[in-house]
Amino acid sequence: MNWRAWSANDWNQVLVNEVFLDLERISSPISRINASNRLLQKCTGDAECRPEEARQAFISALGRTSGEMRKRFRWTGEVKAASAKEKIPSVFAPLYLTLLAASADEATYDEGNFRRRFAELVQPLDIPYLDCNDLPTLWAHVRDWSVQRHRGKKDCRVLHLPAVPDHEKLIGYSKRLAFPTYKDEITLSSVLADLGVDENSGFEVVSRAVYSRFTRFTAGFIEELGQFRALIANGRTLEAYQTPFWGAVRDITWDRRRQEAREIGRFTLDADFSDPVHARLTLLVDEAGHRTLSTRCEPTPFPVPGNYQYLVRTLNGKPCTPAALLSLAQVVARLKQLKLWRDLAAGCLSLFPDEHGNMRSDSSYSDDSAACFIVNSDLARLMQRCATHYGLKPSRTTIMGTPATWEVFLFESISRGSLLGLVRDLPERVQAGMGLAWQPPRPALSGGAWYGQALLLNPASNPIVRMQGAESGKFELLDSQEDTIAQGRLVELDNGGFQIPVSTLPTCPTVAKVRFSLTASESLGDAELDAPLVQTVPFVLPTNLPEPTAWLVDGPSGRLSPFTPVTGNLQSLSPTTPRKEKPGRFHPRFVTIKEQDTWGEYGTSGIDDIPPFLHWLCETLSLRFQSRATLPFKDLRLHVSGAAAAADLPHWLPTRLLLASCWLSTVANRASPYSVVTPAPRTIAIFREGPPLVARIVGMLAQSERAKLRSLLQPGESAYRLTCGGDEPGVGAIELRLSTPSRLKQIACGLGLEVLTRDTFGAPLANGAPVLPAGNTVLPKASVSTTAEKWDGWEWKEYSPVSGAESLGALIRTKGSQRYTHWISTGGSWWKTDSPAWAWLFRATALGFAIGEVASNGDCKLSGQLRGAPPSFLRWWMHWGGGCVSIDNDCCLVFGGAPGMNIWKELGQWTDLTDNTTTPGYAWAAPMDRRRLALRLRRMRNTANQKGE
Repeated sequence: MNWRAWSANDWNQVLVNEVFLDLERISSPISRINASNRLLQKCTGDAECRPEEARQAFISALGRTSGEMRKRFRWTGEVKAASAKEKIPSVFAPLYLTLLAASADEATYDEGNFRRRFAELVQPLDIPYLDCNDLPTLWAHVRDWSVQRHRGKKDCRVLHLPAVPDHEKLIGYSKRLAFPTYKDEITLSSVLADLGVDENSGFEVVSRAVYSRFTRFTAGFIEELGQFRALIANGRTLEAYQTPFWGAVRDITWDRRRQEAREIGRFTLDADFSDPVHARLTLLVDEAGHRTLSTRCEPTPFPVPGNYQYLVRTLNGKPCTPAALLSLAQVVARLKQLKLWRDLAAGCLSLFPDEHGNMRSDSSYSDDSAACFIVNSDLARLMQRCATHYGLKPSRTTIMGTPATWEVFLFESISRGSLLGLVRDLPERVQAGMGLAWQPPRPALSGGAWYGQALLLNPASNPIVRMQGAESGKFELLDSQEDTIAQGRLVELDNGGFQIPVSTLPTCPTVAKVRFSLTASESLGDAELDAPLVQTVPFVLPTNLPEPTAWLVDGPSGRLSPFTPVTGNLQSLSPTTPRKEKPGRFHPRFVTIKEQDTWGEYGTSGIDDIPPFLHWLCETLSLRFQSRATLPFKDLRLHVSGAAAAADLPHWLPTRLLLASCWLSTVANRASPYSVVTPAPRTIAIFREGPPLVARIVGMLAQSERAKLRSLLQPGESAYRLTCGGDEPGVGAIELRLSTPSRLKQIACGLGLEVLTRDTFGAPLANGAPVLPAGNTVLPKASVSTTAEKWDGWEWKEYSPVSGAESLGALIRTKGSQRYTHWISTGGSWWKTDSPAWAWLFRATALGFAIGEVASNGDCKLSGQLRGAPPSFLRWWMHWGGGCVSIDNDCCLVFGGAPGMNIWKELGQWTDLTDNTTTPGYAWAAPMDRRRLALRLRRMRNTANQKGE
């Protein structure tokens, strides 16, 4: 229909759609309404329409006679607010006309009286005096409808009615919502643009900037600005945020950003801190931004499109760095108009967590959240001095792919007062783009695994939702039609956040979205946050470690070894020449116990047959490692704790099993003392020559990758998983029966696996050992620092040197400039190593324990004194040993499925084929065995009592 023939209802519909049903701004309340002919022109959708023509058509549609027009402003109660949940209020179009009168256009802004402006606006209709008695009721009706619709259909912005003075009770809403007037709005937009400030600059910065040009505004505008300044001076931030003045600043900022997005594109910078030394930057762009960049980047489609559709990690073949982005702006000059490039040119870019916990440059600060600043070398020293002055301790890293001309300052949590003090000492050009504007508390998620902007929801990927002032919360699981499948109350955590109870997490594939609803105090109100869900992890290979030579792993020879992605993750895996033992050398042994036939019953099953907690962790960690190469242990613990709680397992057990099964590997950066985890290399090797040829795959494969494996098999070939018998948690390697040896490489190429052979793999445990400080019975003083810690059997505690020799088996670690050094007392001397896995092995040997017991069929049970084993031994067992690993009730690692005792010949002198009763230290083991039996009986009694209750 031609807009010139629109009825009042037609205009009412398009105005409601434009003002209230703006899906991009659902979470932003309405505290003022853009009242202008330009908005009416926009509603027509006609590029050739003039603003004055749109206004005249709008007024004519509201009434052809004075009586018809007057009737529009009377409250008849025809639509009650309580029943307006699904209906559009028919009274908004007349109310918008009062906003036009209050705002004043070019012809009427000199007229100060509202009713006279209205009379001039509706001419030739003769309405010299408008009856405004029902205006407050009409506005309250629209407000109530917006609240109901926002709660019901979630597609409507909420109208906030401002406070009005007593002498303007009837027309006050229209006058304040229409702020500023036509002339003042043009001036305000010009001032904000000239001074380079906007909504993200914050209350104080914008207030000072506008006040410095107050002579350019009308008296009414200056009065409104004075009220706003008084509110922020008294710390009444919520009221200041809801004022029409700040609403005008927000709308001007939004309109400017939306126009930039249409013409240039939408851009934001994402920072990943998985590498403890180098932060990784990724540029996110939308479709328009992709067209702007043209061929100057290599975009990757965003997995689940939202505001951004592409990921850009390289620019002109180089990593995405501040220098590369600034160079790009020299070629694409339009980019200099965008906030991202303006902030980089100023030398400081701020990043804050978005609602999903990602550090983004388009996010705003919320109270006590994390904060990140990317600064150039000129500002880095000033930033550090300011942080030290306020007692802040940021972590400083460099940026991957860039020299030391830029640095990253990361504050894990910072209060608003500290942040404002920190920023106040920085140059004004930097303060303008900081994004420190106060906003009402809003829900934000942290943790969980995300596929683009979609959440993987399971016990191992259960995000925490937080909001300042939140007192309780609920969750809803919705299908694709927004119908509720399940709902319940959130569990409050000790740290103040809320989480879905792990016992109620879904496994139903029809769940499309989860909705979090938090209830706060009456002044803050309730808030909701929706997160779309992804059901399965798509097939994407894990991210490789950046600069592999900079990483170290537990080697086969008693110390850390350089990481290499070939030959099984270790560099020094070539066959080791046996050598004679020397005084002070380490030489532990496994022992064989003849009376133990096997440690369990082992078999085969489908390749998807793994314990539920391992399935949750596999999907979650696979998704995390698609976008990052490493994961801090604190993040790993969040995933593991949820899976362990849902499976009723000790919190430490899944982590130990993930490492023992070669799904994860612990790595340390050469320049950092803190270890992180990374996906262990997924490897394939021939277990037995054919026909048929039998090969084993070791490593973490997500469900989509296992489906890919099945699709690669040819007729006559099969794949199955080795399984551990009993109820003990465990996992086995995947075995393949292939037709020819060439199929091994085809499978490896299809899944991105590394091919191993016995010859290239070498000895799983070498005979070497660390050189001892000969003759030292006391830990050398030069090695003891203020950070020395001693293992007390349960945890690390501060170490205080003692006079004389330490007790046998004492384990002490000292923190060096790069990593920890572990010291183990032998009673008369010390062994030392920088490998945590070997430190526990040395300690068990020093105490006289055998490091493992081997059953007559070749199965092995590690000593309870060990918390793990070197990765070379673990991978050897999974590929050429039994292929299964589990954890028994005594908390010991059990390696099962052995084909016989012959496999232990590869360990050479490490295996002592004598009766265990003659093995040194066996007497030490007997009391420990009795203690473990007592603990096991106690655990069984507790379980029985719980069932009885």
